[in-house]
Amino acid sequence: METYKINHAIILAGGFGKRLRAEIQNVPKPMALINNKPFLEILLNYLDFHCVSNVTLAIGYKRDVIKKYFDNKFKN
Repeated sequence: METYKINHAIILAGGFGKRLRAEIQNVPKPMALINNKPFLEILLNYLDFHCVSNVTLAIGYKRDVIKKYFDNKFKN
């Protein structure tokens, strides 16, 4: 069995989050808090831990919230 190294991931994070709206008002669903951290940050940390060095975020709904939180940088 061959082993493949993945170094690029695409995260689809642009939905409205209608089913979660009652729980996460005013933020997009990737920014829903889990143990006081946005889910997206947890996911990015996971990818970083597994040496995924390039990540593309496909964001739409309330993208400004995500852009403001990460301010075009991750893992200073």
